[in-house]
Amino acid sequence: MSDAIVKATSTQVSSDLSVGEAFLRFEKEVAPSPAAAAQLRQDAISILSQASFDVSKPSRTTGLVVGHVQSGKTLSYEGVISLARDNNYALIIVITGISTPLLEQSVRRLTTDLKKASPTGWHFVTNPSDGSPQNVQQFGALREDWMDPETPSIFKKPIVAVVLKNYSRIENLIDLAKGKDWSGMKVLIIDDEADQASLNGRVQQGESSTTHAQLTHLRQQFPHHAYVQYTATPQAPLLIHLADVLSPDYVRVLTPGDGYVGGQTFFVQNPELVKTIPSSDIVSESAIAPALPDSLLQALRLYFLGVAYSIKTGYSDGPRSMLVHPSRGVGLHGHYLLWVTQTRNSWTDILSSTEESDPDRAELLTDFQLAHDELSKTTSGLPPLSDLLAMLKFAIRKTQVVEMNTRDGSRVPEINWADSVGFILVGGQALDRGFTVEGLTVTYMQRGLGVGNADALQQRARFFGYKKGYLGLCRVFLEAEVKFAFEQYVHHESDMHTRLLKIEESGQSLNDWQRVFLLDAGLKPTRSAVLSSQYVRGNFSDSWSIDLRPSLISGDIAKNRQTVETVCQNLNFEGFPGHAERTPAQRHLRADIPLRDLFNFLQKQVVTDPDSSLVKTGLLLQLTGALDTDPDKLCTIIRMRPEVTEERALNDAKTQIKALFQGPSRRARGHADGDIYPGDASIIESDRLTVQIHDVLVTNSDSPVLPIPVLAVWVPSSMGDAWYVQQTK
Repeated sequence: MSDAIVKATSTQVSSDLSVGEAFLRFEKEVAPSPAAAAQLRQDAISILSQASFDVSKPSRTTGLVVGHVQSGKTLSYEGVISLARDNNYALIIVITGISTPLLEQSVRRLTTDLKKASPTGWHFVTNPSDGSPQNVQQFGALREDWMDPETPSIFKKPIVAVVLKNYSRIENLIDLAKGKDWSGMKVLIIDDEADQASLNGRVQQGESSTTHAQLTHLRQQFPHHAYVQYTATPQAPLLIHLADVLSPDYVRVLTPGDGYVGGQTFFVQNPELVKTIPSSDIVSESAIAPALPDSLLQALRLYFLGVAYSIKTGYSDGPRSMLVHPSRGVGLHGHYLLWVTQTRNSWTDILSSTEESDPDRAELLTDFQLAHDELSKTTSGLPPLSDLLAMLKFAIRKTQVVEMNTRDGSRVPEINWADSVGFILVGGQALDRGFTVEGLTVTYMQRGLGVGNADALQQRARFFGYKKGYLGLCRVFLEAEVKFAFEQYVHHESDMHTRLLKIEESGQSLNDWQRVFLLDAGLKPTRSAVLSSQYVRGNFSDSWSIDLRPSLISGDIAKNRQTVETVCQNLNFEGFPGHAERTPAQRHLRADIPLRDLFNFLQKQVVTDPDSSLVKTGLLLQLTGALDTDPDKLCTIIRMRPEVTEERALNDAKTQIKALFQGPSRRARGHADGDIYPGDASIIESDRLTVQIHDVLVTNSDSPVLPIPVLAVWVPSSMGDAWYVQQTK
């Protein structure tokens, strides 16, 4: 396009951002559909506009872009790079991959797609360093090209430097960049898979891990830059200390395109696609079975039938793949590789037999018929097995079995997806993060949960992706504990995305947001090595939440008393039912209140103790979940013993109330213990949330204290939900 056409087609979207030639071409040539193009534009504008800065003074921003596993995050940051090209970014750094194969995969895709956006508009370099005369010349000429007003616009080409996420490679780039005057020049840094390797794994030792230190030094070279983190698992970037240089300021949550299937699809909407691997089929390195587990044989039959069906229906969308993930390390990979290869060869020979009476053939066809029956439940129009037999034999014979690891120091094999109709990939760590398995239909993952890091678990979900068109062919076989963990993660991810979307839509800075998630107690959000801030976990379920450390400051007491009186004055209290012989200290009043009103009441209560504040946040999180389920839910408020004054003592350190609850009544004539009064802990409405309000006079405070309203909240199991709250200030 000529400059005149560019000016005619460019669109100013804000005072300092416009959509121009590069992004327009990117939309047209790279986006898979008009709807995807519209979403890419919306995302790119949002991300880059929030990253905007004034080049007249030092300015650095850090953004977090949250996608889904296998959902197209690379396409998103390619769009951001194209938009940066239109907005005079002189240097674009993409930090991607911790392995050479993943780096090469990224370089190939970036080069191909960005050349479509601007065929001659880039200088591409991979792992640049000051040891390369060409790199030195390129970086040295960059300022002259961009800052000289006489330079024709067609010669103002940004450098796109793709760098392995390795401290020495980043150090090489720093050596190339330092000593140069970058003032006035706009720089964009994309950190792909930002939760991996970038973060400080030595924060608890008061030190900086090598890659994190180099990223910090890299950012120091550029006075005007935007650092944009991309990840599908943002737990770690969100939970690092706010003072960390990589802690994000703003967030953008990406929406997957049409055809995407993820955790909701498999574990909520179509749970029949997910199978449990029986414990008897779990193979360990110390006790290797003599033959394939039955569940793996079932998975192989389902996979080969899917390949045969795809071939018979035209093979329109490329090869079909199966992923076999036995363990993190390589110990079991060779055994599984041998088993799968021998099975493929055996089945090929058996199906080649023309003897109808061949017992092996008859037995195999019976097994395949069972697999066909299973597949027909989710695949409409699946032809009878007899119509698939010719293609089935071909599919089995033409499927490649490949071990995907770095055994003995070798590189992970590179797959040429055009080489065959099917691939069975056997591996572990190499198949976790960043690796795209084309046409994946069947996953067999006997690997256990490990230490239970939620983000690491989710990164194993290579079976997510754009496969709605052949979802019925998909099956996922998981070890029981891992299957349960994925089911819980779906709930966690949905809650996390909802909260991040609210932050994004409000324009609130992530620095002002208290980190709080719903997260099953069996999972940790991320590796503990990168976390330094205090956090609390909990799940009130048929249990009490009691603040035994109320503020003793008179102003706080007055505020809390006023809040209690305000909410109670409009309620219709009545006597709480109980034994006729109860004393005034055992008689209480009750009233019903909408949960939404109680939520507002609890929010207004002043809580000054840091730990109590975190627990209160977790409690409110559980109430939010209950309100989302039923906005009209009722609960109960009980004013405890309003006819008498409750006197309670502080502990020896005078930091908290020793005990709030009165115990059950003692044995009396004609009555057993607790008959007359069961104790405060039993004064609840068993089927709904109950809040007890105690007016407590502290008897051993260092200074006179007014009666303090102390709240005890009982949460029924129906409202139970595990949570994680981090102190961010």
